[in-house]
Amino acid sequence: MQLCQCEPTDLPNRDAAVAAILAGHNRRWGARLDGFRAYAGAPWWSPGLIITPELRGRYEGWLPVAEFCADLACLGRAFLPAPSWVPRRLRSGGIEPGRGPEAPLSLPDLWARLPPRIAARVAFDDAELPALFAALADPPRFGTDSARYEAQRAALGAYCRGAAGDGRRLTVVDLACGVGLGTYEAAAAAAASGAPPRVLGLTLEPLEAWMASRCCLPHDPDREPRLRRLAAQAPPVAFLAADVRRLPLGLGNAVDVILCNGLIGGEHLQRLDDMAAVLREARRLLVAAGVLLVANRFHDGCRAAVERFAALARTAGWHVDGTWHDLRLTP
Repeated sequence: MQLCQCEPTDLPNRDAAVAAILAGHNRRWGARLDGFRAYAGAPWWSPGLIITPELRGRYEGWLPVAEFCADLACLGRAFLPAPSWVPRRLRSGGIEPGRGPEAPLSLPDLWARLPPRIAARVAFDDAELPALFAALADPPRFGTDSARYEAQRAALGAYCRGAAGDGRRLTVVDLACGVGLGTYEAAAAAAASGAPPRVLGLTLEPLEAWMASRCCLPHDPDREPRLRRLAAQAPPVAFLAADVRRLPLGLGNAVDVILCNGLIGGEHLQRLDDMAAVLREARRLLVAAGVLLVANRFHDGCRAAVERFAALARTAGWHVDGTWHDLRLTP
């Protein structure tokens, strides 16, 4: 597998139009920042600062977060390959509650979700745009990583060994794959058990699919070498931007294993109708003897939502094994 180095020119449109939009953004927000520092009487945000309602109000008076996100979205539409690549966090005002990241209450709330070199900033230069938009698409709080689901990888390997005897090349789909570390890890585990499988990673963020397929994390140079190393150890993996509730895949009754990690019961998927949609799509894709593996690292506050998902699956005719942190579902 050929891996690309992460270069700003990998993302297009660093042209005069983008430069003009960025310059206008920096002028507007630089002037607002001057007013904030002169008159707001509030401390400048830094990691660990307690964000009180009073502090949010002072920031919102001078640096309203909705306008800041709207300006970044405008910049993203010019800089990124297509409007759909603009991170959902910048478009959260149009997202239904429970179906995506909630809109931040203030700029400090937004900055608390970003890497230190991007946070506490209102102005940027063009070389920083790849890191800025990548960080908004893959914030550290939800960033995918490796070595999170050891038990699931063992179950995946066991399934692949058991299915290898029929001579088929197995197909594995990873829902909500993020930037792909876990997907490459799963692909290597499946390949160790037999013929290299077909592996597809799906994420709602097109920019995450771009980062995963190119093993490029402009916002996270510490995690990028691990991503590249995992990809080098795995068979080829394809990545696609798609909604797990409505998968645009012509793979009906052709998928052997579906992985769904860090999604069910988390911030992005808690509603019963969304859970039911995931189960319907999984049933449509899986072969008769296929398996849906669901894992998470959520705290106990998410347990009830995951258990609702398991109960919903049983009602829909799935056989469910395991704990709420690590479920195995067979249709």
